[in-house]
Amino acid sequence: MRVDRDRFLEEGYLVVQEVVPPDQLDEVRAAYEILVDRQRETWVSQRKPDDPPGGAWETSSQPRLALSGVGLSDAIDGRTAAAVEMWLGERAQGVSEQLLAVEDAAVTEMMLMCNPRRDHGPAVWHRDMYPPYCAPLQGYVDDISEMGPRYIQWNISLYDDDVLWVIPGS
Repeated sequence: MRVDRDRFLEEGYLVVQEVVPPDQLDEVRAAYEILVDRQRETWVSQRKPDDPPGGAWETSSQPRLALSGVGLSDAIDGRTAAAVEMWLGERAQGVSEQLLAVEDAAVTEMMLMCNPRRDHGPAVWHRDMYPPYCAPLQGYVDDISEMGPRYIQWNISLYDDDVLWVIPGS
């Protein structure tokens, strides 16, 4: 799969169709559902005395499943392998390698954001790059302009999603 790196560098994002091929979507969804169920068990065991029975699953405005988290990497088995394997194919890792201009892009984080159990209202608008933590912003911009990006963030919706907004040129 070929992508337009120049467009990515210019606009800051690309829409890549079928990162999860349609014939694999049900398997990937099922794998993540199993992992979410396992994470929910962990959240129950980690809840504080005043938390509801589900712990973070019920209280968080953005429950997240981090596959690199403690214990979850051990949860990968034959039933859940598709949740990891989807990141290692041509459609994700191969595209990342093209955009980063490297031969072997490493996958450093695999995270699933779950819909909250209740509506917590709108989140504060934000950029994933947060200038107060990024050294002088002009140096950061100059480095990316000269060398290209250091990492690629993927936002892949496994179901119809009405909460992810991309603002072109932002």
